[in-house]
Amino acid sequence: MMACDTPSVLLVNGVPNYSISADCGVVNITGTTLTNDCIKFNFIGDFVVNIDSLNITNGHTSNEKSNVSILYKNKILGDTKRTINIHGKDTITLVINNKYPIKYAQKSIVVFKPSSFILCNGSPIINKSILISK
Repeated sequence: MMACDTPSVLLVNGVPNYSISADCGVVNITGTTLTNDCIKFNFIGDFVVNIDSLNITNGHTSNEKSNVSILYKNKILGDTKRTINIHGKDTITLVINNKYPIKYAQKSIVVFKPSSFILCNGSPIINKSILISK
């Protein structure tokens, strides 16, 4: 019999489902890990997502950068789509291809630093670091 790995739920600031409420609505952030770390931003409301403003580190002490793909409406975004206007319910998924995914690393984390990645009425909603861990 062969065992199959299943994705593990990641903690976002210590909880499996982290919510950010703003005047524009709510953003729920969840994550899973297996061969890649997948972070989902589930939006309810009106937001602007600035892809170029994403400020993320992989938490390793080396200068190794994470390789991040952004999925929106079941497509990987290329270099041409840099801003997404969210109206109503929608999801953006970040697929992070770390050298050591969180599931298999002893002390690996992903950190979203304060940035203008998600805006509500022109103001950033990520005002403090968000830690993703196992």
